[in-house]
Amino acid sequence: MTIFLYGPDTFSSRKKLQEIKEKYLREVPNGHLNLLFLAGETASPQEAQKVMTAPPLLARKRLVIIENILKNKNKKIGGVALACLARPSIRDVFVFWEEESQSKKKRGVKPATQDTPNPLLKKLLAGDFSQAFPVLFGQDLLLWIKKQGEAMGASVDPLAQARLADESE
Repeated sequence: MTIFLYGPDTFSSRKKLQEIKEKYLREVPNGHLNLLFLAGETASPQEAQKVMTAPPLLARKRLVIIENILKNKNKKIGGVALACLARPSIRDVFVFWEEESQSKKKRGVKPATQDTPNPLLKKLLAGDFSQAFPVLFGQDLLLWIKKQGEAMGASVDPLAQARLADESE
């Protein structure tokens, strides 16, 4: 299974990543032995291959989290990742987490699409689960602020919500 989390809203995407990790650790016996992490931005193709092809140890599944692999300057790493994804296994869950640059944190920025020339990005977008985390504005941001307050057991005054939203834009 391949999960792709991407976008400039790193708060929400990190929260989703944490939920995935917690679910895996809760549901898979000895899951902590098979939770692997790869700093994709700085990893070599050899490191990527080693992490992505390692067999599970004392568990039926393994969770491999790969962060910012699309930012890696070595173009061979994308080919290694594609080769590993081409051999799907029921025992593997790959989570690719990508952070968009600060310069893209503005209104009107289009999310990644299948029209990309990058074959790895194209594969990730077409994978089992792909979720974009765009920057929130306007009513979406106000609703998010309200929900966050409620999740903490607080009621946020509408004027305070508007003020918080104005401060974030």
